[in-house]
Amino acid sequence: MDDIELKIREVMNDELCDDLYKNIDDISRDENLFNVGLDSLNIVKLIMGIEEKFNIMFENEEIASHNWKNISEIEKMIKNKI
Repeated sequence: MDDIELKIREVMNDELCDDLYKNIDDISRDENLFNVGLDSLNIVKLIMGIEEKFNIMFENEEIASHNWKNISEIEKMIKNKI
């Protein structure tokens, strides 16, 4: 697990641990987050947490739910920003 993934999981743990059906550590990189309880409200919490953690801002088109379907996709977006 690389540093970016670890930080994503930290944000998920801080922001979503009570909302997901699975422990954050048990979610694979490519597992569909919507299948474990991610919803539109949680996406907002996740986006805000990641923006703060990585000191980045996402554009409106990046906020589309398909970009937040799994940890791998989130990591790609972050790598494109930093």
